[in-house]
Amino acid sequence: MENATLPSGVSTAAIVSEPISTPTDDTPLLISWYAAVSLGADETTVSYAIFPHLNTGTPFIAHGTLGPYAAGANLVLSGTTIDFPGAAADFQYELQLNVFGGVADSTVTDACITVTAL
Repeated sequence: MENATLPSGVSTAAIVSEPISTPTDDTPLLISWYAAVSLGADETTVSYAIFPHLNTGTPFIAHGTLGPYAAGANLVLSGTTIDFPGAAADFQYELQLNVFGGVADSTVTDACITVTAL
């Protein structure tokens, strides 16, 4: 994922993990992610959330708000969490980002999310 626009105040999917190719059979999963974000000229705060992909109406698995940062800053954000999805095949996770503090759009210049069975 490169150069995706993050509209101010709108939670936007930054990246979706590859499907887990085998059933998880109640195995814990390690979810690791990073995102390089170029904040808009007046944006100062970033929030993130990890959701089961296609089930964003369900509770998030992890979330946080980061900042304040200098408006227009270039950031590299990252995190890890563990999930216990139960028995599921082809399961995916989605990283959503939201920027706020002003009205200027920001840009995701790079992002990655990986899922590893423990």
